[in-house]
Amino acid sequence: MKSTIYSGQHVAHQCSMSESSFDDVNLQNAIFNNVNLQASRYSNINLMQGNFYDVNLSHSQFSIVNLGGAVFSNIVTLTTTPLGISKNAPISFKDSDLSASTFNNVDMSNVVLENCQISGLIINGIDIEALLKGDISKPELQKVGWRTQNETGSTNKVSKGHYMAKGSDKTLCGVDVPSAEKVAEMSTQIGTSACKRCLGIKKNY
Repeated sequence: MKSTIYSGQHVAHQCSMSESSFDDVNLQNAIFNNVNLQASRYSNINLMQGNFYDVNLSHSQFSIVNLGGAVFSNIVTLTTTPLGISKNAPISFKDSDLSASTFNNVDMSNVVLENCQISGLIINGIDIEALLKGDISKPELQKVGWRTQNETGSTNKVSKGHYMAKGSDKTLCGVDVPSAEKVAEMSTQIGTSACKRCLGIKKNY
């Protein structure tokens, strides 16, 4: 594949870049918006502070890539087959340094960690390394739901029925429990429906 982009700032508008290859490229502070990069390959790339919004990166490969300062939100792992059928295509992380990263309100059901360094790994307030070593016991779970109130004092919203570890400020699925001044009522009986993500985590708790 012949190189067609040279050094300097570039703007690509309304382009299809599927199956592209990027090698030894500096893309620091680059902005990708509504871009199809399916099956692209990135090797020795600097993507620090890059901004990806509404981008298709399914089946792409990243190797020796600097993602320092990157923020990922609203990520899905769906891909489309040649027949137009959507299916799940899980992401794989190999030989990567994700230390000090934060995952908030992320569905990690059926995630597998193998040969990973978990020192300091905290999930919903629980030190996983200490838990696996038997240094601490699993905290007791409690069911909870709440009604929040607006500034006028009237009920604003009713939560789902969640599960959480006693003493934690988050539910098992990662939802922040509102502060006392924002809660009109909280009990085990409140909840519009059972939180499926909490139930899924609770099964393997």
